[in-house]
Amino acid sequence: MNKLLSTDFIKHYKRLSDGVFCTKLLEVELQKAETETSVVEELIKRHVHSNMHSALDQSEYREQYNALADRHEEAKIRFDELRSQIESKKSRELLFNEFISAVERCKSPLAEFDERLWGVVVDYIEVGETMRIVFKNGI
Repeated sequence: MNKLLSTDFIKHYKRLSDGVFCTKLLEVELQKAETETSVVEELIKRHVHSNMHSALDQSEYREQYNALADRHEEAKIRFDELRSQIESKKSRELLFNEFISAVERCKSPLAEFDERLWGVVVDYIEVGETMRIVFKNGI
């Protein structure tokens, strides 16, 4: 843990975190998925409207409607996946920043147990035939 206290180590990991936790590309993709969802919703509305106001072959109408519904579902699934990825990255970034802040508060090498630092680093401990420590980053 004392190696974590070095200023160089903290600076290095802060720089790395800028790339690891960046959500800009995901947010662009999220916007595209949201736009696709809106576009397909409008296409479905128009398709239903045209079926209401003119005599269309119903098997052809259903086929086109189902294709649009499938396209909408795919866009919605993509949107939900992207939103989940963004939320996950932001959540992990908060944990990471909490950890780095705790490390930065340690002004000198650790000579004894630090309960606050332990609480920031450790998620939970499993005790059975063996003991397993699970850290907040999932390791």
